[in-house]
Amino acid sequence: AASLAAYVASRNQRRQLAHDRFLRNRDYIRDAIDAAALAVGDFRTAVDKLLATTQAAESWWESPAGTTEPTPGSIDPRLDRKGEYRKLIEEAEEHALPCLFRSREVAARLELRLEREHPVVSNYVELHEALHAALTNASWDTRNPRDQEAREKDTDLEQATKAQYELFRA
Repeated sequence: AASLAAYVASRNQRRQLAHDRFLRNRDYIRDAIDAAALAVGDFRTAVDKLLATTQAAESWWESPAGTTEPTPGSIDPRLDRKGEYRKLIEEAEEHALPCLFRSREVAARLELRLEREHPVVSNYVELHEALHAALTNASWDTRNPRDQEAREKDTDLEQATKAQYELFRA
């Protein structure tokens, strides 16, 4: 009777440990997915801010206010405005880069917790790549404005990012 009780207790303990391991693993996966949602939200916000700032600067530089020559003897107001835009763009880029790195870390964490082929992982990686492409396209040297092709690509990348974001959310 004692050996039967020991066997039953041992079996129950193994089942309980397996169940605890399952719950702990599920919690780790939830934490990884939550971290991914936060990271992608931050990254998307940073890219959107950089893109909006870049587009505003470009439209100002091309506007009559950005190209009009100052009157002789006056201070060129365009210099102050260009400096402001350069500063805003640099700040947006400085904010976006840590978000890019955090997003990469989260992608690696998801791959460790889930299979690489898992839909959550593949959708997240594709979303990360779309945001990275948008970030790369929006970044530019403020001394040399981007060409028309890069500006048109903004729209395509924005749409691709939105589509990937919807896939990730689903």
